[in-house]
Amino acid sequence: MRNIADSPSSTAPLQLLTMPARAGVAREVPCAVPHTAAPPPAAQSRGQQRAKVGVRAARASDIDEMVAMARAFHAASSLCDVPICEPKLRGVMRHAINAADHACLVYQRADGSLSGMMIGYVIPHFFSTELMASDLMVFVRPGARGSLAAARLWAAFREWAVVAGARTLCFGTIAGIAPERTRRFYTGLGMHEVGSLYLQPLNTTAASA
Repeated sequence: MRNIADSPSSTAPLQLLTMPARAGVAREVPCAVPHTAAPPPAAQSRGQQRAKVGVRAARASDIDEMVAMARAFHAASSLCDVPICEPKLRGVMRHAINAADHACLVYQRADGSLSGMMIGYVIPHFFSTELMASDLMVFVRPGARGSLAAARLWAAFREWAVVAGARTLCFGTIAGIAPERTRRFYTGLGMHEVGSLYLQPLNTTAASA
């Protein structure tokens, strides 16, 4: 899921979205996705054959493919025994795409398909009004692990979080997928390992969705 990749960088201009400021005044916040003007018809025709590679904001039309990736993530994770409720999953994705305090990003390949995705959000620390940016889910398809996809998704989310006013950036993993590789990936990006997560199954008789 989270994999070692080269250090990312981005200098492209950003699209803007409106996010409520903590003082109650709306401000413009980049969604950390490069913005490009609409190409002329000839370029659009060529673009049908080769899509722009890289991170972009997720769209409603991506949800089917995002659900497929989420199912692959779930099947390989330590939470695979917890049944997926697809209507809820789709609702979470729709909310993340549209909500100003969430970022929903995908990594698009040249053929237009997706090789990875990330959902994250900003929320106040429970003891402070200062904001923390955290990931809800990060997934990169096995065939794209070790590429730039994971690092570019991380960098785009970090940039969004900075402009959103987050004081801290917090990533974690409970999936149990290659934890040592995940640790090397995040520390290689300059993050500090500060704790651990512990999991214990409880009610194993819950009805499946």
